[in-house]
Amino acid sequence: MMDDAGYASALFVSSPYHMRRISLISKTVFQDERYQLIFRGSRYARPSSFFSLFRQPKIEQVFEEYLKISGFCLYHLYDRVTSKTPALET
Repeated sequence: MMDDAGYASALFVSSPYHMRRISLISKTVFQDERYQLIFRGSRYARPSSFFSLFRQPKIEQVFEEYLKISGFCLYHLYDRVTSKTPALET
């Protein structure tokens, strides 16, 4: 899609909670070094204090993100293993 449009760079903007997952997925999809990928957390997300991370909703949100990252890593591993072409028989 980026090739078709002639783009050489992409700017990804999302909640700071999602940026690690978005970065991981994007760097997997766009493995070519010819693209410049830029990641920025949304400035509209409220900055939180250190102690607010320990509130129940924040803990759940962080846990869900790590669960999603783990799911992506497992899917990516499964995809790489199952998409290998079989060896040619002689």
